[in-house]
Amino acid sequence: MKIRKFIGKNFQDAFMKMKEEMGEDAIILSSRKLPGKPGTAQKPGYEVTAVLDEKTLNMGSTGIKPEAAVEKYQQMQSGTSAASLNRPPQKPEPAEKPLLKDGKEFINQLQHFSQIETIKEELSGLKTSLDGMMEFIKDSHLPALPENLKILYKKLVEMEVQENLSRTIVQTILAQLSAADIQDKDILGTFLKKVFSSVVKIAPPVEKVKTRRQLVAALVGPTGVGKTTTVAKIAANCKILHGKKVGIITADTFRIAAVEQIQTFANIAGIPIEVVYEPSEVKYALKELQDMDVVLMDTVGRSHKKSEQLQKIKEFIDAADAQQVHLVMSLTSSTKNLLNVAQQFSIMNPNRYIFSKLDEVSGAGNLLNTVYKMKQPVSYITTGQNVPDDLLYPDSNILSRLLLYGLN
Repeated sequence: MKIRKFIGKNFQDAFMKMKEEMGEDAIILSSRKLPGKPGTAQKPGYEVTAVLDEKTLNMGSTGIKPEAAVEKYQQMQSGTSAASLNRPPQKPEPAEKPLLKDGKEFINQLQHFSQIETIKEELSGLKTSLDGMMEFIKDSHLPALPENLKILYKKLVEMEVQENLSRTIVQTILAQLSAADIQDKDILGTFLKKVFSSVVKIAPPVEKVKTRRQLVAALVGPTGVGKTTTVAKIAANCKILHGKKVGIITADTFRIAAVEQIQTFANIAGIPIEVVYEPSEVKYALKELQDMDVVLMDTVGRSHKKSEQLQKIKEFIDAADAQQVHLVMSLTSSTKNLLNVAQQFSIMNPNRYIFSKLDEVSGAGNLLNTVYKMKQPVSYITTGQNVPDDLLYPDSNILSRLLLYGLN
């Protein structure tokens, strides 16, 4: 296999050079236009990279495997042969004859080893060319982009924003901004915030919601996404930072540790808490907390694949008549899994999303992918286990920074 590059004054010229040297069986891997260099003798041209698959090498022609060749060489050095120990005595050949024969076989094998290394080098070159072709194919889905938008596109993909959504974003910018504005990083950054804000709607945090009647907010979601810790963070912020009277209802009685965790926090923070085991007990719990401005309900985590268990959680939500239902999802999940979770938990009519564990991923791309598809506003993003810290309200500035740079 041979890989060669040919340069001509145009594509036809480079193509003819390729055919002249490599023949009709050559295959073009890639081609590109070469810019000239002003002030030098180098003129614009064209480069063609081609591959020729030559006649396949017969690796078994000598009848000797690589390990056998090494053994043969060792036998040559010692002057003995393993096979000679098992065959009947024969008329001895002149010493120089077997030595010459074994030496030729060994040299032939070494030549095959050399050919293998050459093939490896050519395959490595082919892989590099194919990688370049894949990049070209990806970029070919886009129109010719200014450098700033190319950088933006690659950054979005790096942050795990899906490629089709990344293309939509840069194409939107290309269609609505002038070339001069695209080159201005401040103008580009401001417009990008507007684009992100048009995709990700922000819901006011529980602490800042003004209502004449008691606000009941329930948190639902799969096991292990951090619902209980998030309830504690919101409750602490409501009481400490905003002076609201807040109570907690926990229906997460499946895990004893979860009840103990939230009860310990409530006792330390001086927040009243009610534990309910059945949906019928929720109204009594709300009556006990009727003087509270805000009641937060923690629910048991269930797999989104267990529809009968999800229905049971829905009964608790319905009994509480919650005005807000926050679906908590972990950013450590793939976009596909997040969308699946959102779809399955839709039976509870969540009207806000909370994305947790941003501190465990490189960026917030999965958040953008999910909200773009499901069209629900985001109320909080969690960034760790510390209570009441590690809780973000994603305004346009924070959202833009997280989508482009993560928490760094």
